[in-house]
Amino acid sequence: MRNTTREVWLYIQLLARKWMFWVSIALDAIGLIAGIYPNYRLSPFIYILITFIGFLWASYSVYNDKSTQSISQLVKPSICNFLPISFVIALDQELPYVEISFYAVNYSSREIVLQSIHVKDFRVAGLPTLESIIDSDEIHILSKQDKYVTCKRTLLEAEVFMIKKAKPAYPPNASFLISTRILMGRKSLYYETPQLYSYGRASGIPNL
Repeated sequence: MRNTTREVWLYIQLLARKWMFWVSIALDAIGLIAGIYPNYRLSPFIYILITFIGFLWASYSVYNDKSTQSISQLVKPSICNFLPISFVIALDQELPYVEISFYAVNYSSREIVLQSIHVKDFRVAGLPTLESIIDSDEIHILSKQDKYVTCKRTLLEAEVFMIKKAKPAYPPNASFLISTRILMGRKSLYYETPQLYSYGRASGIPNL
């Protein structure tokens, strides 16, 4: 629920940055002011239509930005970045799991707080894609410092079955994205990395 609320708030912030959204509001405001004079009064339907078109246009623009990953530019790499270290896929444990480790680096001159780091589209060559590998803890990083971070979760039975049937490459190598929300003072910023790559190890996979 918290992640959903954050995504909705991020969407509203992005929507408010679109010029077409504010143009529709400005046209509505001009229409309301002009409505003081009977000769210029418009139907309420016109105001609703203008607002709807502006909202729809701005929403499409936000969606298009996100799909092309321009959303990543909300946080410049000069503020924060993630440096992959390794990963582990362990099927020979009582609870099979996947774990990704990396450094979170704060390049800024202020302390930052990372909220709910999310590893997405985790693909090991030859294996099915794994999603929703999350560290939900808040991570505080002082200025010009880094912190060792891991994102780990238990594998589902269906995922274990599919991994055991697959033929992974050797040595295991993976690609993935990392997204998070960054708090820096009163600012709240969303960041998603470009594609990252890492070597790792896997155990308990018959075909490896």
